[in-house]
Amino acid sequence: MRLGWAGRRRQDCKRGSRLISTCPLPACRRPHPAQGLLQVVGPGRSAHRLVAMTRDPSGAAARSLPPGVQVVGGDLDDPRSLQPALAGVSAVYCHALSKDGATADPQELVRARHLAAAARDAGVQLVLYNSSGGRGCGYGISQMEQKHQVEDVLAAALPTVALQATLFMEELWKRYTRPGILAGTFTWSTPSDK
Repeated sequence: MRLGWAGRRRQDCKRGSRLISTCPLPACRRPHPAQGLLQVVGPGRSAHRLVAMTRDPSGAAARSLPPGVQVVGGDLDDPRSLQPALAGVSAVYCHALSKDGATADPQELVRARHLAAAARDAGVQLVLYNSSGGRGCGYGISQMEQKHQVEDVLAAALPTVALQATLFMEELWKRYTRPGILAGTFTWSTPSDK
C-alpha cells in the first residue's frame, strides 16, 4: 500500500502491517481522524490494521473508539512505553503532541524527540504529522513555529510527511472562536498584517 511521499521517495508499507495513530483519544472519538483513517485502512479496505495509542487503554476514551481500532498503551512522555506500542507498526499518524494553548508547549518538542527515536528504532517507515501552515513566513506565532521545529525533529529521524493545514473547520467551534461566530464576528489570533 502506498501511503505517501516523504521528499521524493515513495513509501510502501508491507501488507498486514499496523498503522498507528498517536492522536489524543478525545480527538479520535470525534468522526475525525479515526473515522477518516478507518475509511482508508479499516477492516475490509486494506491489509493494514489501525491502532490507537493511549496512556490508558482501558479508559473511557479508548472504549469509545469506533469498532476496528485496536488500542495499545503508550505515553509520549515515557519513551520506554513507546517501543512496545510501535512494534510492528509501519506508519504513524501524529495528530498532536500538545494541547491547544495560548503559547507553545515546550513538552511538544520533547515528545517529538521521544516519538522520532522510538519510531526509528521500531523500524517505522513513515510518519504523517499534522503540522501548521506558514512555514518560513515569519508570522512570529510560537505554536506555528514550534510545529515546524517538530517537523524537523521527525524528518531528521525517518521519512516524514507534514500536513501543513492553515485552518480546520473545528477551529470555528472552539471555546475561543465560537462566541464571536455566534455573534456574527470571526476573531482570529493571526495579526491582520501577517
